Amino acid sequence: MRGGNCPGPNVSSSQLPGDVSFFANQLAVPTVEFAFEQSKDEETTTYLSEVQFAIEPPETLDPLYKFHETIAKMTAEAIFRLVNDPVLPFYPLDVALDVQNKLKAVSMPPPALLSWATSLRDRAAFLQSETMRPANDPKEREPSHVRMLNDVLRDLEKSFVVPHAPPGVYRNLLYSLPGKTPQFSTLRFPQEDAGPAEETQRRASVPAPSQHGACDNQSLSLILAAVRSAEMLVCFGLGLFDDNNTGDGK
Repeated sequence: MRGGNCPGPNVSSSQLPGDVSFFANQLAVPTVEFAFEQSKDEETTTYLSEVQFAIEPPETLDPLYKFHETIAKMTAEAIFRLVNDPVLPFYPLDVALDVQNKLKAVSMPPPALLSWATSLRDRAAFLQSETMRPANDPKEREPSHVRMLNDVLRDLEKSFVVPHAPPGVYRNLLYSLPGKTPQFSTLRFPQEDAGPAEETQRRASVPAPSQHGACDNQSLSLILAAVRSAEMLVCFGLGLFDDNNTGDGK
């Protein structure tokens, strides 16, 4: 914003330190946070939100409180939409495409995983299209069905939460470390976390391909189970649009 070097809004997963990280990364609760951040190319990075400041006082970062005003307006607009939109403005196709994008970094993924990911994408696209009906047509808003549809949209990410994540990996498999790396962190970190001593011991005790294969297979099994769970939830959402469930007597 300063010096005209901001290319535009940058929307990514909320992986900043603090409470927001726990809810998004560990519980898969849909989370949004608005912030201004100086360019990464600068020597120091200053982060500004409505509640968190760097060492510099807010008067130095935002002397006229214009950034604060913008953040407050965007936050209020988001709350207004979440409260008033009949259908939550969540897009299941984004989740499915994110899964497929992360699978591109997997070397020789199992055909079953690719098949389930493709099926999730196709069904998610169909569900996203179907949600436009109650979103735009009041006649399509049978209260109990809209409520169940919103539950599906809200809980879709929870399909990717694992009970016990490997060390250094979020329970929400959709989120990676660092945040902008398009790869399943559960596949990356078990192989990268080992230090030189652990690596030497591993090579002396177990052939590398076997251990990596076991690690990958376990991680891939977690991902496959998550994708299948997500597709089951999407299918439930699609079932709400069957002719027998529209509430119009058909």
